[in-house]
Amino acid sequence: MEPPVFGPVRGILRYFGQGLRTVERGRGVDPEVDWNVGVRVFRDGCRVRPYGEPGHEGDWLQIYRARYLRGSRFRLKPHHLEGTVHISKDKNPGLRDTTSREGLTGDEGFQAFVRYIQEKVAELSEIVRVEEQIEERHQIRERYQKALTPLSEGLNQVRSEEYRSAVETADKQAKRSITGIQVVPEIRNAHWECLDCHDGWKAPRELTPTKCREYSVARDGKPTHKPGCGSTNIRRKENVPRNNPPSADVRDLLEDAMAGVPAYVGGIQLRPIIDWEMGEKDVEAEVRPEKRELAINGRHPAFKAADRLDGKETSEGTDFESLRAVAGLTIHIIDAASQAWGRWHYQTAGGRFDRFLESYAALKEACLSKLSPVTIEAS
Repeated sequence: MEPPVFGPVRGILRYFGQGLRTVERGRGVDPEVDWNVGVRVFRDGCRVRPYGEPGHEGDWLQIYRARYLRGSRFRLKPHHLEGTVHISKDKNPGLRDTTSREGLTGDEGFQAFVRYIQEKVAELSEIVRVEEQIEERHQIRERYQKALTPLSEGLNQVRSEEYRSAVETADKQAKRSITGIQVVPEIRNAHWECLDCHDGWKAPRELTPTKCREYSVARDGKPTHKPGCGSTNIRRKENVPRNNPPSADVRDLLEDAMAGVPAYVGGIQLRPIIDWEMGEKDVEAEVRPEKRELAINGRHPAFKAADRLDGKETSEGTDFESLRAVAGLTIHIIDAASQAWGRWHYQTAGGRFDRFLESYAALKEACLSKLSPVTIEAS
């Protein structure tokens, strides 16, 4: 690789995700162990000031300024960045001292030097961004898995002949569709979303909606007939760029559906999942015996509100620890799943309300029994 026009340099950049402790922010002059905040420059082992000094003059890479510019590649917290860049009089003759010996002359060579180091900081920023996104994804998955656990444990305690019969019927139909002469066409849908009401829906790929929820279909390809907000500000999800910086929206970090620990209802598997493909106006949860799933709608307003109660967002003046103790998302999942479980039995039993009450109460009681006493008392 060709050396830069200003000559070869060496150095190191360090980023501390949790920041530097006060004791580590020394103001020493050792070029190898000087743990200042900022990127400093050394010529032949001697510090070149003001580069890396606190304040405006020391921000020679313009990291503080660039961090807050729209579209900037610098996503690092400037006060968490530390580094040293080493130059020499012999190998970098184009980087000359000013007449006052404070800094380097701002000629073309120095500007190229600045751009080169900025590129290295941008590369580090991208590495940190990816690592933070991976860590955030891991934490989100862990938190949702924890919220689904009481539901999985509760489902293991309930029994349902209706569910067993529905799964067996679905399995037989699936086998007939595979071995039969008639070919079942593949259902191909596209996922659309409204940028005004933030609702999402699926439409056949051969149709192009012009307004919110137009041509909306269910997973079996049948029209849902659910009204939208009327907005024409819509787009296909496939058109959304995937290289955006981390977002608070979990849909940018996780897959469309996330499954919890599989449960077994009378020996038949039933997986609780959080489904972000469902729309805001869809039900809070639904039972899918053909897929052996009990899906929680991750886009429903009630889900989002409960998610905030688990500590992601807090209203002004609210005690943070009190909100976290409520375990809002876990309680919502239990209640939504229990209602869906009862509603499905109600429909399967031909509209018998007693089956709704019996199934709803059985699952909710079983799930609540798996919560810790602290959570039950707080909720």
